[in-house]
Amino acid sequence: MYEPLCCCPPTASVYIETSSRAVFVENEIDMKRRLMVRADSNASVNPPSGPDVNADGSGGSQLDEGTFKKQGKVYRTDCYTVHWHAHGDGPLRVRLTLNGAVSWSADWLPTSGKTAVSANHLLEPPDYSPRVTTRVTARLEVFNCQQQRACIDQQVSIP
Repeated sequence: MYEPLCCCPPTASVYIETSSRAVFVENEIDMKRRLMVRADSNASVNPPSGPDVNADGSGGSQLDEGTFKKQGKVYRTDCYTVHWHAHGDGPLRVRLTLNGAVSWSADWLPTSGKTAVSANHLLEPPDYSPRVTTRVTARLEVFNCQQQRACIDQQVSIP
């Protein structure tokens, strides 16, 4: 029976591609209040030896108040595509872990491949900056049949 040789330590490489897509949603609030004031008055006079006199009066005013607020928001999706490659003698155990803005892990992966993960952010005025980290760290670990290990970390951040 054939026993694979694994005399040499394995090697590993990993890199991360990033992309970001933002959608601006404009939302405005326009509130108006109308206040109407009306005043009526009536006066009558009955002088001695004269005719009765009535006087009516009315008046009114109108006041308009308005409030206008811009409520624009940005919905942003950050995508992290992680590529990996492992090389070595014999069967290899490949483990990939992502931490930071996204969390993901897998074990016993193929010796090369890629995966894409994303994070969504709601960005509000005035600075439109995310209130959470946009940094992702990828750790690739490769083990051979003698448990020799190669480990590499890669870190990226989207501003």
